[in-house]
Amino acid sequence: KTVVTPPANAIASIVTGDTTVYATTLADMLAAIDASGNSVITLYKDVTNSASINVPYSCTLDLNGHKISTTASNAWDVKAVGSENKVITIKNGTIDGAMAAACWRNGALVVDNCTLIGRGSAAIQILNHKNADANAAAYNEQNIIKNSTLYSSIWITVSFNSTNNDFTDVSLKFENCDLIAAKTNAVLSNQGKETKPGTYVLGENVNMYTLGNEYAKTSAPAPTVTGKTVYKANGTFDVTVDGTTLTGLNKFTTDEAAAPKKAALSVTAGENGTITLPATEAEYGAEITATAAPAEGYEFSHLLVNGTQVDSL
Repeated sequence: KTVVTPPANAIASIVTGDTTVYATTLADMLAAIDASGNSVITLYKDVTNSASINVPYSCTLDLNGHKISTTASNAWDVKAVGSENKVITIKNGTIDGAMAAACWRNGALVVDNCTLIGRGSAAIQILNHKNADANAAAYNEQNIIKNSTLYSSIWITVSFNSTNNDFTDVSLKFENCDLIAAKTNAVLSNQGKETKPGTYVLGENVNMYTLGNEYAKTSAPAPTVTGKTVYKANGTFDVTVDGTTLTGLNKFTTDEAAAPKKAALSVTAGENGTITLPATEAEYGAEITATAAPAEGYEFSHLLVNGTQVDSL
């Protein structure tokens, strides 16, 4: 087998079927992405760019442990260039920009093992599908962020943007992710039409951190959040993203270990009276009121809690 050594100045390889192209610039890399949608890009070094990177066709971007940085509005822009209907997979690295990734109209975004940083906007923004696109439901099934960290330094972490009521709803799934909003904003949001708020589907081990008191926007237009139950963890948390440590964050999580611990409650009255409880279970630390009612001609004597007598009333 012949081993081909990439040129020293190559920033990436683009493999489509049996063809391999080495790119020395971002422009060359984008030009080498094949219209078949089968290209796999492997990054060889960190790349800094001053403009949005408009992806022309479906492809897989393997960051290969490296980082793409830009000061432009979108670091890795899935916006159509001449066509829509794209499925973009991003994996194994970091994208750092004013907005890290965007999926615009009639396409799907798959992110695996990445850190996506939005320093001027959301880490990810997805625009709703056009109603005319018969593949919209299939794209929604493919939209997934997994094994990744998403961070917004000044805004919400993830947003839908339904700019037109002629568009269909969009959905996005999360699994094994940390979603972080550095300010008081909600982590999950929508900034479009009220009739198309979008749906977030939360899977296993999704942790959402914010200085605010809600993980999802609740004012209109508010997105729908489904999937695993979300619990608010006790206390506040410190989180480090790309060398920046954020302190005092609230944590909302689908990890059942954070669920409030509950105890079963039962009570038995002696003769000549009754005693009742408001519920059959309660969280640890909660205050419970037991209501005792002596029969006529009798008065309350004492109360035993787990066999130990408490103060008489």
